[in-house]
Amino acid sequence: MEIDPQSFGQTAVYKLLIGCVVPRPIAWVSSVDADGVRNLAPFSYFMAITDDPPTIAFSSSLRGERGAERTKKDTLRNVEVTHEFVVNVVDDALAEQMNLTSGDYPPEVDEFAVTGLTAAPSAKVKPPRVADAPISMECRLVQIIPVGNAPANLVIGEIV
Repeated sequence: MEIDPQSFGQTAVYKLLIGCVVPRPIAWVSSVDADGVRNLAPFSYFMAITDDPPTIAFSSSLRGERGAERTKKDTLRNVEVTHEFVVNVVDDALAEQMNLTSGDYPPEVDEFAVTGLTAAPSAKVKPPRVADAPISMECRLVQIIPVGNAPANLVIGEIV
């Protein structure tokens, strides 16, 4: 099958990509802003990059539709300021709560509180981890790379 991505709208291309790259883990990223307000949000583009040093990445698109005013998501703004984040791995038991964190909440809303999730202190970074997540990777920012026309932002972090 040959597909020309230029012949589809943005939503259709997104659905095609997430349907083709499977299994597709979700990066459930916890972060804090400069005032310590917690944020927790899922990102569907997530990958390991290298093991020396252990480095992972997730992609944060802009909020809003093309043609309208688009803004950075809270997670991206938090990481730009604090240079820290935690990627929590989602299992089936956490799927419903993970979906709740995908809402378009204002920056002052703590998604841990909204969902009733337990936040646990991280060992090496300020953002908390999801206590019930089977795996949590504490990260320090390496680089943010704008990619694409929108643009999306590839957030690269070293696991510490």
